[in-house]
Order: sequence, then structure tokens, then C-alpha cells
Amino acid sequence: MSTLDCESDAERHYRLLEEAQAIARVGSWEWNIASGTLFWSQEHYRIFGVEASAFTPTIESGLACIHEDDLASVQSTLKNTIEIEKPFSYVVRIRRPSGEIRWVESVGVPSIVDGVVVAIVGTALDVTARELAQESLRASLTRLAVAQRLALLGDWAYDVSSRVLTCSDQLFVVIGVDPAHGIASFDRFLLLVHPDDRAIASAFLVGVQKEFTSQSAELRIITPDGDERWVTIQAAPVADATGHVTEMWGTLQDITERKRAEQQLVHLALHDLLTGLPNRSLFNDRLEHALARRDNPVAVMLVDLDGLKATNDSLGHSA
Repeated sequence: MSTLDCESDAERHYRLLEEAQAIARVGSWEWNIASGTLFWSQEHYRIFGVEASAFTPTIESGLACIHEDDLASVQSTLKNTIEIEKPFSYVVRIRRPSGEIRWVESVGVPSIVDGVVVAIVGTALDVTARELAQESLRASLTRLAVAQRLALLGDWAYDVSSRVLTCSDQLFVVIGVDPAHGIASFDRFLLLVHPDDRAIASAFLVGVQKEFTSQSAELRIITPDGDERWVTIQAAPVADATGHVTEMWGTLQDITERKRAEQQLVHLALHDLLTGLPNRSLFNDRLEHALARRDNPVAVMLVDLDGLKATNDSLGHSA
């Protein structure tokens, strides 16, 4: 006869419960408030990193395992549970005897007799992997927000069927719009685009959808304050299982300073630095265009200023 055949129903139920907890990695506990004793299941011991033979669970020893920064919150939660007789759920850090920090999610339910909470029964689940992943995600999002702020770049998502446009906070900064006012649709965004560039914006949107390729375009927007800004808009299509474009994800970057620098470079290349008048390069360009037109005769007049060099050399630019 096997050991299993000798088990009583109670023993079998207890064994199955312990095995189920080990599989699910969920521990259980019970705090007898009157006696102050604490019962931990085997899986609960494992989560807290202690041996049952070397650890006596009491409310004091149990609280001693809680991270010092979370201890006050746990004590307050237990006190409130006794007073208001309602379940609780929290996620706290524990410190194992080895010094390792783990995150544990605990759920507790009060046991009430004659209107008095006599015990609290609960579960414990190690959620360290989840918390670390969320912490890593939060850190990544923070770095992304900083990078977008430094790059004057925001991101957006566009639903093709509803034409709903969802924008990041940084995008609102780029276009100078209060997030509270929002831009719920691409049509609303088009109202901010410079009238001369709206055809470019519309063609950009159609191009992403019909050609199913990433697209980019440069255009001007007019902020609510009347400020003109140059932006680069980029987008990539997102398709469903049938290959139809359902969404677009993209970015919008303020390139105003770059465009102004480019315009300044062009101006400097074609104009005299001292007087601001068109220089020889611009003259040659305009002359070539005039000569290319055969519908009108062209005449060139040369005006020579005698003594300009001597004046400049002796009296300087200001003269």
C-alpha cells in the first residue's frame, strides 16, 4: 500500500493545496489577531526566502521582513482592515535574510465573528519580475520623453477609419497648442497647417495609406499665437491581417531653426554681406533665367563706381 493510499481526506486536501500553491507560486497566510500568531504555507516561506524550521512566523517577525520604506504603509493597511472590516490589496517590497529585495503582492480578507475581525487570511505572490519590467518601462518612457523634448519632437497615432488623431504631450509643445484643447482629428491638425502647405499634408497622408510605405514631408504650421514654424512630419503604416492600413504611427519635429539657418546660408550665398544687395552669383542666376526666355529681349547695363576700393580701404565699411 502506497503512502498516498494511507492519507486521510484532510491530509490529501492539504497536500494538494500545497502542490497547487507551489505550481502557481502563490503563498497563503493567516494572522490570528487575538493570539498574534501567524501561519505561513510552504510556498509563503519560499517567497520570503526563509526555512520553516528556522523561522517562527509572528506578526512581529512577519513585519520585520517588510522593507523599511513600506513598513508604515503595511501597518496602516492592516489597522484599517481591522477597523473598516474590508479586504485589501497592496504591493510592497520585502527583504530576504540574504539581503535580496523582492516585490510581493498581497491580498487579505478579514474573518469576522460577531461583528469583530478575529483574523485576516491572505495570499502572497512574488511579482518582482513584473515590477522590474514596469520600472524598466517607466525609465525608458522617461528617457524617451527627455529625448523628445531635447529634439523638439512629438509622436502621434492616427486611426484611418475614425480619422481620430492621438498626440503625445511633447507634440502639443511643438505645435504650440494647449493639450486641454486637443486636436482630435487630422482635419483639426490641417487647420494649423499653413494654407500653402495643406496640399502637401493631405498628399502625405494619402501617400502613406495608398503606397503602404513610410513617408515624410516638410511643411509650415501656424501656432494659435500666430508664430510660423517649420516641421518634419513622418509616418509608417500599420496594417491588419488583410493588408489594409488601419493606423499610422508617426512623429512631428520642429525644424524651424534648421530652416532659418538654411535660408540664412542661401541669403549669404546670394547677397553681399556688407550691403545686403544681390551679389554676382544671384546676378548670374537671374541673367541665365532671363536669357533662357526668348519671348522678350534682354539688355544688360553695367554701372562702375570709381574709387570704391580706395574709399573702402581708407575709410572702411561704415563709410
